[in-house]
Amino acid sequence: MIHIEGLSPKRHIIADALWECETEREVQMLFEVFPVSEVLLVKEMLVAAALDQITDTDLAEDYLSRF
Repeated sequence: MIHIEGLSPKRHIIADALWECETEREVQMLFEVFPVSEVLLVKEMLVAAALDQITDTDLAEDYLSRF
C-alpha cells in the first residue's frame, strides 16, 4: 500500500477505498459517495506516489509520455 502523508481523514478514507477497488464499478461508486473533485484529487495523489516508487525510469517515461 502507498502511504501519503498529510491527508485529511476523509481523503485517507478515499485513498484506502481507491486502493482496494478492483472494478470500474467500484470506482464509480466512490464518485457517488464522495465529491468528484475529492476522488480525482486523491487519485492523482496516488498516481504520483506510485510513480515516485518506480525505479525503472523507462517505465516512468512511457507512462508520463502519454500526458
